[in-house]
Amino acid sequence: MDFKDISYIIAICEHKNISQAARSLFISQPALSQQLHKIEAELGKPLFTRSGHIMTPTAVCRIINEQGHKLLTERDMMLRAVKQLQESLEETISFGMSPFYARHLMPGIMQYMRQNCSQHTIAFADRGHSAALEQSVIEGKLDCCLLPMYPANPELEYLPVGMEEIFLAVPCDHPLALLNSPDNTIDIAITKDEPYIMHRDIDKIAALQNKLFFDAGFTPHAVYTATGWDMIISFVRCGMGLSLVTELINDDYHLENMPRFYRIRNMDMSRLFALGYRRGRVLTPAMQHLLEASRREFALKKSRLKKE
Repeated sequence: MDFKDISYIIAICEHKNISQAARSLFISQPALSQQLHKIEAELGKPLFTRSGHIMTPTAVCRIINEQGHKLLTERDMMLRAVKQLQESLEETISFGMSPFYARHLMPGIMQYMRQNCSQHTIAFADRGHSAALEQSVIEGKLDCCLLPMYPANPELEYLPVGMEEIFLAVPCDHPLALLNSPDNTIDIAITKDEPYIMHRDIDKIAALQNKLFFDAGFTPHAVYTATGWDMIISFVRCGMGLSLVTELINDDYHLENMPRFYRIRNMDMSRLFALGYRRGRVLTPAMQHLLEASRREFALKKSRLKKE
C-alpha cells in the first residue's frame, strides 16, 4: 500500500460513497473500485461494509484513515521543506545571450537576480550569434541561453520569455518613408523592386526573412548581406536599402535620419524570445529564477517601447 492507496481510502471514508470519492479524485468509479479490491486483497481484510451506496469503514479502515491523514500531512511538510531548501541552495549557472539582446536586457536581469536571488552565482558568456549559443548549450558549455526561439533547435527545450515583433525599416529619405499609412503597416509586395540589406543565413531572423519573401512571391534585390542588428540598422540609416529589424532597436537610437518602421501586413512577423536549455535536463531553481527575471525585464522593455 502506497500514498496513493491511502489517499483513495481517505476519500472513500470522507464521502462514504465510491462514486463521489472517485469524482473528488478525478478518476473513474470502476478504476477506484478495482483499486479498492486490490488493496483489500493485499491486506486480506475488508475495508468497508456496503449498504446500498453507503460505504462504512471497518475497524481496520478507521486505523488506516486516522494514521493515513498523519502520514500524508508529514509527506506534504517534507516536500515543502525540500522545495524550500532547493530554492535557497547556492547554485552557479552559466548562460549566454547575443551582444544586442544583452545590451537591452542584461542590466535589468542582473539587477533583479542580485536583489532577489543573491544566493545564486550567474556566469554570463557572450558567445556571439544565436546558433552558436544553442550549440554551446547542446555541448554542455552553457547551462542555458536567451534567444529568439524561431527556428527551434530539436535538441533544446524552450520556455517563452516574451513576444518580439519584426518591422520593415525604410530609410528616412526614401519615398516609402512618406507612405500614408494610418495603421503604420505596409504591403511587402510594393517593395519588390527596392534594394534590401539582407540578413545572413547564420542569423535566426533569416528564416523569418526568407519565408516572408517566399510567400510574397519575389526575390529581394540584395545590395548587401550583413549579420547583427547594429550593422543592419546602420546601413538602413545611411540609405543603402530596406531591411527587417526587431522592435527592440527602437530603444537604441534617438537620432536624426532614423528609419521609418512599418508593421508588415502580409504575415505574422512576431516570434518568441525564449530561454533554451538542453532537452531532458531538469530546470534548476537558479534557471527558474533567471527565467522569471528575463520575463520581467522583457515585459518592462516592451512597456517602455509602447510609451514611446
